Amino acid sequence: MELEHTIQAAEILNDSRIEYIDIVQNNDCGSVTRVQGKVEEFISLHQHELVIAFTDGAVTENGKGSSACILIPLEVGYSVIKASQVHSVMTCSLEAEMAAIASAMECAVEYYTHTELRNQSEKLFILTDYKTAINCIARRTAMRHFHVTMSRIRFAALALSALNIVNVMAWIRGHLGIAWNEEADSMAKSTLQKVPSMSYNVITFTTCKSLISKQVTTTWQQRWDRSVCARTTYEMVPSVAARSSFQRTDASPSVTQGSC
Repeated sequence: MELEHTIQAAEILNDSRIEYIDIVQNNDCGSVTRVQGKVEEFISLHQHELVIAFTDGAVTENGKGSSACILIPLEVGYSVIKASQVHSVMTCSLEAEMAAIASAMECAVEYYTHTELRNQSEKLFILTDYKTAINCIARRTAMRHFHVTMSRIRFAALALSALNIVNVMAWIRGHLGIAWNEEADSMAKSTLQKVPSMSYNVITFTTCKSLISKQVTTTWQQRWDRSVCARTTYEMVPSVAARSSFQRTDASPSVTQGSC
């Protein structure tokens, strides 16, 4: 079943139905003002010429997740299209972000089916602040751990392709004051307040790993905090999650010879 799913996903994504562009070049990433300007320029240039979607996801410590998306339509003066969902199974940040992208694609299918303004060939721009989600979808990373979400993306991609719509995804840095991105973020977080009937019978492999890792790290940290041993080391490395690097110093010849 996993092999069949992986092959089908690869066939869809390798057929150039999903593309990726860089709004911000690498040499611009260091300047927050420049990055914000590039994104706002992109939105201003393409707004109402092409459909632009903003997506975001949110996850609590116990694995409760939500996804949200906002679509700016072609019609000037029309209200934006909003969609959000709270997941009924435990999830991780990556899956929540991918689900938000899936929602944007599904909303786009519904919109393009009914709008009268679309051209013979269109592009749907999906902007997200989660690079890993883009890498998993647009750059053909193996997705066997996310069957349900990947199926949604696969079928939405097929439907959009049938309408001559090309999916184009782009990464934007989050929390830069971009209004639509901030609103998508706020929607995802507020949606978490809606409590669904949680089902713990279904959980993805990646989510399981993430939850186990958090629990192990929390328990390890508690023991490290309460331990009476190695307190000198604790003063230097108080957090078990911190990654410390120690520079190796080779012993001098005289010390080496003296120790022989």
